[in-house]
Amino acid sequence: MIPNLRLIKSLIRNPKFWLVVSVDILLVVLSLYLSFAIRFENRIHAQFLTFLSCLPLVIVVKIPVFYLFELYRGMWRYTSMTDLVNIIKATAVSSLIIIISILYTNRFEGFSRSVFIIDTLFTFLFICGHRIGIRYFYSHLPGPRSLLLKNNNSNKKRLLLIGAGDSADQVIREVQDNQSLPYHLIGIVDDDPAKVGLKIHGIPVVGLIDDLEEHIQRFTPQELLIAISSASSGQMKRLVALCQESGVPFKVLP
Repeated sequence: MIPNLRLIKSLIRNPKFWLVVSVDILLVVLSLYLSFAIRFENRIHAQFLTFLSCLPLVIVVKIPVFYLFELYRGMWRYTSMTDLVNIIKATAVSSLIIIISILYTNRFEGFSRSVFIIDTLFTFLFICGHRIGIRYFYSHLPGPRSLLLKNNNSNKKRLLLIGAGDSADQVIREVQDNQSLPYHLIGIVDDDPAKVGLKIHGIPVVGLIDDLEEHIQRFTPQELLIAISSASSGQMKRLVALCQESGVPFKVLP
């Protein structure tokens, strides 16, 4: 119980927590309003009192449920699939509680069930969009120092990744999330022809590893990074040999 109290006190002192909660409340209100508007074809004025009567219940249920499902405990700049799954759970549980509450109090007399189905969908989309927007803000609009580092790519090493798998995904995320790293990603090469032309988080797979020398001439990387954690010893020896032949400094991802 004590750690929970400490956590609550810590959140209460955090202005970002209150900002996120306030935006969530606005989104919850907007979600319910749009649900009424869509269900009653923009004739919400006829249902405005019903909307107002639902609003306190919706806010009082959803925000605490969001907290219980830890939507306010994550580091929002690192929103992940786990957070999206928690949003799905929180949205479904809170909507179910609201529906059961109305069902037991007045058996839905004067209420439309479809409103709450639409509201569930809008709530999920809005809350997800809010979290994704926070991540985008931190990734693309950081502080002045980081923004300067990001825009001034001439001060960073041009990095070409070797391998377009899970390891490359992790490297790209780290470089994009941490603008203080001295790297500017320029492309990826891989052994799979089917991946050529595709992108991982906006970074293109420019060609095959066998054509490494050609890609080095095209993109002039200052450093190579072998990001294939699943490579066998034979494959790794081949990649290292190709990098050594290129004359470009290289590293191997542990």
